[in-house]
Amino acid sequence: MISFKTKKSKEYDKKDVLKLFKVLDSYFEPLLSQRVNLQEYINKLDQYATMVLAYNESDILTGLIAFYDNDQENKEAYITYLAVLPEFQGNGIANKLLEYCVMECQKKGMNLISVETWENNVPVIQLYKKFGFEVKDKVADRINSNSLKLRKEL
Repeated sequence: MISFKTKKSKEYDKKDVLKLFKVLDSYFEPLLSQRVNLQEYINKLDQYATMVLAYNESDILTGLIAFYDNDQENKEAYITYLAVLPEFQGNGIANKLLEYCVMECQKKGMNLISVETWENNVPVIQLYKKFGFEVKDKVADRINSNSLKLRKEL
């Protein structure tokens, strides 16, 4: 059984987020921790982003989505982080997190959601495409890999 909490929940703890980021750091290329200070990044997300956190029945943070849905001028949201611990993948958690993101962006009047991911991150690209995201650009800005920019009109 998975429960979902937002950063406004009393149970939300930035220490849980830091622990998750550290566990998942090795899945990034280059490592997320080599590009940003993880604690500062979490503080920025806490201050400016909408975050939805997925916890299992043992109250362990298993995944999260963080997105910016506050650009009222351009009406464009941006997903900055979506990840689920490997042992919990394949259980629909990422689907639920992405569903929440799309719903919340629609509620806030966004017209577009964009995201960037590695070109070789096939499962995530398939997930985004399943939700109607389309590849809009290819960027050669990552070590040993291009990234793809995907967008979804709301």
